[in-house]
Amino acid sequence: MRNRARLRGAPDASRRRKAQHWAQQFLIVATFTALICGPTHTAVAQSDSERIGELERKLEQSQQIIEEMAARIQKLEALGGPQQAGGPSAPPTPPPGATNLPARETGHAHDVQPAPADQGIITLFGTPLHGFGDVGGVVTNDDHLLKTRRKGFTVSSLDFYLTPEFGPNVRGLAELNFEVDRAGNVGVDLERWQLGYAFGDYATAWLGRFHTPFGYFNTAFHHGTWLLNAVRRPQFLDFEDKGGILPVHTVGLWGTGGVALGDGKLTYDLYVGNAPTIEDGELNMNMAGLNRFQPSFGTTVGYTFRGALEGLKAGLHWLHSTGVQSVTLNNRTALNITGGYLVYPEEPWEFMTELYRFDNKDLTGGTGTHGSWAAFGQLARTFGRWTPYGRAEWTNLNQRDPYFHDLETGRSYVRGALGIRYDLTSRAALKLELRRTRTKEASSDFQSDNAGELQFSIRF
Repeated sequence: MRNRARLRGAPDASRRRKAQHWAQQFLIVATFTALICGPTHTAVAQSDSERIGELERKLEQSQQIIEEMAARIQKLEALGGPQQAGGPSAPPTPPPGATNLPARETGHAHDVQPAPADQGIITLFGTPLHGFGDVGGVVTNDDHLLKTRRKGFTVSSLDFYLTPEFGPNVRGLAELNFEVDRAGNVGVDLERWQLGYAFGDYATAWLGRFHTPFGYFNTAFHHGTWLLNAVRRPQFLDFEDKGGILPVHTVGLWGTGGVALGDGKLTYDLYVGNAPTIEDGELNMNMAGLNRFQPSFGTTVGYTFRGALEGLKAGLHWLHSTGVQSVTLNNRTALNITGGYLVYPEEPWEFMTELYRFDNKDLTGGTGTHGSWAAFGQLARTFGRWTPYGRAEWTNLNQRDPYFHDLETGRSYVRGALGIRYDLTSRAALKLELRRTRTKEASSDFQSDNAGELQFSIRF
């Protein structure tokens, strides 16, 4: 009896020790305890049928415990990993305004199992490493932007980002992107590198290189194409080295936050940074500063609705640069952009529309102020794993404006695109898109370009 008592006591002590580290270990020990230290009072004189019946009852009890244990472990894994005995461990909270990613970043509401948003494939100094990547193929006669008629299979980008926290309020975001240019060369860009201090939900201050917080699209969708339902960003909102005509990055200081107002939430962004320059037909965000500093500053005010209009977002934005210098042509322009957005990004629907109005002043040639505008609208609807979508883009860019005249892609265009997305898993998607673009050339003639593109995009 003394030996039998020791055998019973050992698992109990082991179970207490294991519970101090991992809840999963506790469940495993409990299962084996039930298997080994079950009822021991069965009479020696039991018949074979009685012993078999007793064993079957033990097996049923053990199976029930194992099923409960498996359910518990699955629940723990869904929360991001095991919990310590001292209390539940919460996953790191993404910095407000840093990622600002749509619902897909934390998994779909489809019949595929979403993965925890903070679970990276690699951990650097306790911070998960996340990323995006995409490959595909294209058939096009578009020689306006690509310079040559390119057809075939493509590699686009491999993007990595970290969101470290350096204490309760000090946060960071670093994003490094390996991308292939139109000539097939691989380049490395430090897309975002920002450090910030969070005072609360009402205010976070960031310093570094960040996505310029105008409109909705530019801060909601970053360098991972998996985030988009469509294959590409709207052309005029594309990144500077991809032909975009807007300064979608800023190097400077950014304040962002939100407060409850009525049934919804009022959000705001205030920022100031280096004015961009134009070099070889592309915008340069001047990460090393300027020889003669020229500021770029702006604000965005938005409102997120609740109640009957749950999920609807609307806002107004303004950006001004005192002097955008064209290094190649020595033109200088005061950039002034106003506009607004109305979006409903809640699954199963996705509706987005944005407007940008330009009133740019020629500071070199004295030709006055020139008006231009750009807009896009997109509609998508999710059916299980399938998401068909359509997008329309319109621009009217005044060629008397030195800003657009000096940009390689600063030409008016109209584009329509239809496509479909299929989610293989919560981390991988296939997309197919057909689009037609009509670009207005200097001769006032429109050049029509057609393209079909297949894309395989992933996140991790």
